[in-house]
Amino acid sequence: MATLGDHQELLLKGLHQFYRQGQLSDVTLVAEDRKFPCNRNVLAATSPYFRAMFTSPVKESEQQTITLYDVIPEVIADILDYMYSGVILVTDDNVQNLYIAANLFQMTPLIDICTDHMIREISLSNCLDLYNFSSYHYNKRLKALCCTFVTENFTDICKMDNFCSSIDVEFLEFLISRDDIDIELEETVYEAVIHWVEFDIEVRKDHLGRLFKHVRLPLLEKHYYLTNVAPNPLLSYDTFCRTVLSYFNSCTMDNIDGINVRDMDDEEYEFQMSGKRRLGMFSRNLIIFSGGAYGPTERSFTAHDPETRKNYAGIKPHPTFDFKFKLDYSQLITVMRKYVYFMGGIFYENYHFEDAGAALDAVFLYDQKSSSWVPRANMLFPRCAFSAAVEGTRIYVTGGKPTFPKGDTFDSMEVYDTELSKWSVLEPMPLRLYHHASVIHDGGLFVFGGQDVMDEMLECLFRYDIRSGHWAIVTSSLPKPRVEASAIVIGDKIYIVGGSHQHENALAVDIYDPAINKWKRGVDFPDERKFTAVTAIDDVIYVCGGVRVFGRPGRRSRRVETKDLYKYDVATETWTKLVKMVQFANIGTCTAAVVNYKHLNESEFISTTVEQ
Repeated sequence: MATLGDHQELLLKGLHQFYRQGQLSDVTLVAEDRKFPCNRNVLAATSPYFRAMFTSPVKESEQQTITLYDVIPEVIADILDYMYSGVILVTDDNVQNLYIAANLFQMTPLIDICTDHMIREISLSNCLDLYNFSSYHYNKRLKALCCTFVTENFTDICKMDNFCSSIDVEFLEFLISRDDIDIELEETVYEAVIHWVEFDIEVRKDHLGRLFKHVRLPLLEKHYYLTNVAPNPLLSYDTFCRTVLSYFNSCTMDNIDGINVRDMDDEEYEFQMSGKRRLGMFSRNLIIFSGGAYGPTERSFTAHDPETRKNYAGIKPHPTFDFKFKLDYSQLITVMRKYVYFMGGIFYENYHFEDAGAALDAVFLYDQKSSSWVPRANMLFPRCAFSAAVEGTRIYVTGGKPTFPKGDTFDSMEVYDTELSKWSVLEPMPLRLYHHASVIHDGGLFVFGGQDVMDEMLECLFRYDIRSGHWAIVTSSLPKPRVEASAIVIGDKIYIVGGSHQHENALAVDIYDPAINKWKRGVDFPDERKFTAVTAIDDVIYVCGGVRVFGRPGRRSRRVETKDLYKYDVATETWTKLVKMVQFANIGTCTAAVVNYKHLNESEFISTTVEQ
C-alpha cells in the first residue's frame, strides 16, 4: 500500500517536472532580465509573502507577472528549485543573498537553513562581517553566537586586517566593557581602542573618551603604562582622557596595580574605574594531557601548571589499573596556542590482544567552556603511530599505521584546515614511516627518523616545502636512527628529544640548524629511561615521566612508569627536575596550551618539588 510519504514525493516530483519544462504555469517572476514561469499555488504554499499577493482567483487564460526588484536572478532560480524540490545548495558565496531573499519572502525554514550554515562557518576571518550582517537583518541567534565568538577570540580578532574597518563604536564598547572577554592582558583592550580611533582619527576622535573609560588602568603593567599610555599625545588632546589620567596618576603612582573602584569627583567625568580581572586573565600556559576516559568515544583532559605546581582536571582519566579505554600512539596537538585537538590513536586492548588491531580516525576539539570534546571531521585514514605538526590554523598529518602492530605503513600526508574542518590529501612522503617526528619551521615540514615497512629504525630527514607542495631528502640526517622522538622548534633551531635508538633509550638532545644544515649535541637527559611526553613553553622544553626497565638476574625484567617533570632550559642548556609526580600525567604524549583554569577543577594535590 502506498504511504502518504510516497504520495508527497510523487506530487513534489511532478510539480518540479512541470516547472522545469515550463508547463502549466500561471505566474511569471521577473528579476532583472530573466523570467521564471511558475505556479501560484506552489509560491503561496511555501511563502507568506506570495500568499498575500494572491488574494483573488485569476482566469485560466491569464498569466500574472510579478517583478522582483533588488533580487539576484540566480537567487530566484535557487529559491524556486527549493520551493519545488525541498533541496537547496547553500554555500559561503550565496548564503547571504539567499538569506535576504528568504527573509523577503518570509520563508522561515530557508531562513533557518541559511542561519545554520552561517553559524557553522563562523571564523576569525568572517565573524565581524557576520555580526554586522546579523545586526542589520535582526537575526538574534546568529548575532548572539557571533558576539560570543568575538568575545572568546578578541585577542586574535584585534590582529585581523579588517578589525578597525568592520567594527563600529557600539559593538567595540560593548565588548571592552565586559568581564568575560577572553584576553590575557589589559594592554590588548588599550591597543584596540587606540588603533580603532587612529584608523579614522577625524571621525572617531570624539569616541575616544567613551571607549577609554573601559580600559582598566589598574590592570596595565606599570612599565607599559608609563611608557605607552601616560605620554600618549592622543589621550592628552581629549579632555576626558586627560582628566582620567591625571586622577589615576595622583591616586596610584606609587602602586598602579592597587586601585579597585574609584569615583571621579566631577560629575561630568564620573565613572567607576575597575581593577577587576577579566575572564581571560585567568588563562595560563599549562601542560595538557589526554587519553582514554570512561567510554570508547570519551577522552580525558587534565593539566599541570609548571610554575604553581597545581594540577587540574576538565575530564578525569579512567583509573590507570583498567586498560579498557586506554589509548596509545595518538596525537595531542595545539593550534593557535589554545585550541587542543586529539587525533587518532589505538586502544590498548586492540593492539595488545590482536596482531593487527584497528587504529582510529576520530578527531576531537576540546571546548574549554563546556569541558567537553567536540567531534570534528575525521581524518581521511585511520592512523596510529603517526606524526602531526601545526602551521597557523592547519594541521599536517604524516605516516603511521592503519592497524598495529602488524599491517601496512602509510606514506600518505593529509592536512586539516581547522577553520573549515576539512581534510585534504597532499603529496606522499618519500618513504612509508611510522613512529617518526615532525615539525614545521620557516615554511617547511621536517620529518625525522621513524621506522619503515621492514620495522627498521631510520636516521632519515625529509623536508616538505609547503609553498611548492613537494618533498626533498635533506643530506644531513639524524646522528643516529631514532623512533618515537619529539621535534620542538625554539628560535631558529629544531630540538630532537626523547624516544629510543636501536638498542638503547635516546637520552641525547640533538639540535638541528636548518639554515646551515648542521647538527650539534645538547646536554643529555639526566636519567636512564624512555620518554615520549614532550612539549615546550616559551624557551623551555618539558619532559613528563617515562618508562624505566629494571633487569634482575634469573628473573623477568620489570617496567616502571614514572610521572615526574623535568625542564630543559635552552638558554642555559641545563636540565632541572621540577616535581616528583604530576598527578594526572599521561606519559605517552602531552602538549602545551593557554587554558583558562576557571573552567577546570583544581585538585587538592599539589605536586611536590624535588627539594621537599
